[in-house]
Amino acid sequence: MPVTSSLTARDLLTGRTPRVSPNDSVERALDVLTKKGVSSLPVVQGRRLVGIISEWDCLAALTQDGLLHLFERPLPAVGALMNTKLRTVDADSDLDRLSQVFVTDRYHRVPVVENGDVLVGMLGRHDVLLALKRERSARHKGDRYPDYRRPQ
Repeated sequence: MPVTSSLTARDLLTGRTPRVSPNDSVERALDVLTKKGVSSLPVVQGRRLVGIISEWDCLAALTQDGLLHLFERPLPAVGALMNTKLRTVDADSDLDRLSQVFVTDRYHRVPVVENGDVLVGMLGRHDVLLALKRERSARHKGDRYPDYRRPQ
């Protein structure tokens, strides 16, 4: 009999996801990326996901003309650098589906959406690994419904 989990992407989300808008400066994106310690940020208009900006995108923009020119020119807005080719997961995706996205598609972080493009949050491989570890541990202890958010 296959083992399944009732956990969904929505269940794994913790806290508010940092985000930026297309009109924000790259400096703002850099500030959020470094302060929050994340590798990418969703770009939203209202609640609608319109893109992703990553550390790589910012690094490429900063060093485009060589470090010598780093402070000489203004940086573009987030909208000019963001990636609009998005891989998302639905908020109701189960743990098995989430695992497939990270293993098969090799993503580090993916936006979680509902109604097609309304941002709910972001999940990373670490979030899925933590949920899988806690599910495994709970099953070995006989607990059918582990509280995955509770530190162990």
